[in-house]
Amino acid sequence: MAAEFFVRAGPGINIMASNIRFGQLDSPGDWDGLASRVGHVRLCGDMAAALTNFSTCPATRWQPLPPGTVSSSIAEAHALMTADPTFALYKQAAADALSSGLSVVLDPLHVGFGLVLDAELLAAFWGAVLLEFDEVAFPPASVAFEMANEPGNAWGRHRVRGRLSSLYRGWVEQVRRAQPSRVLVLPGELGFRCDGLGGGHSLSSSAALLADAAQLSSL
Repeated sequence: MAAEFFVRAGPGINIMASNIRFGQLDSPGDWDGLASRVGHVRLCGDMAAALTNFSTCPATRWQPLPPGTVSSSIAEAHALMTADPTFALYKQAAADALSSGLSVVLDPLHVGFGLVLDAELLAAFWGAVLLEFDEVAFPPASVAFEMANEPGNAWGRHRVRGRLSSLYRGWVEQVRRAQPSRVLVLPGELGFRCDGLGGGHSLSSSAALLADAAQLSSL
């Protein structure tokens, strides 16, 4: 299914989170122009910024909600993320790309600002995304989900609690329960890895994918 998706999607281009946040691709002509040149777009998003408390250093998870607000992690994440105007821009960008005939890889989780990627953050974040990006408006034949952008421990910018490999199965099972037909894109663990791969050097995303290929293919 994944192979068919990417063969059908053909060559693609990466759209940065800032392009969406600042409305640099906001007219049908922009997406139609891309569709005349490539088959798919990878839409990056900094949606995790809405889950960040910037009053601490390093930043910590969750801005507090008013008293009495539903406290479940998915409901809280959904409330915070959809209150950010950027979320509507991101969702509209995906819809506009589809309307222009492009296939789409959604990559909304760019972990930054000192947040640590762990099972709790991943489940809450994607639980909120799954509520907004359903299989009807965003059909699996044309839209794939990418777990997270280049997660690892490189340059102190992207941090993972423990090994990234411990997070794969939980995320796959979460999405599969909600949307069984969705094509999923899994990243390798880049950066300085405790398994010794890289010989003390930071692994790039491509090298990390090769290092983790066997484990990824078993999911």
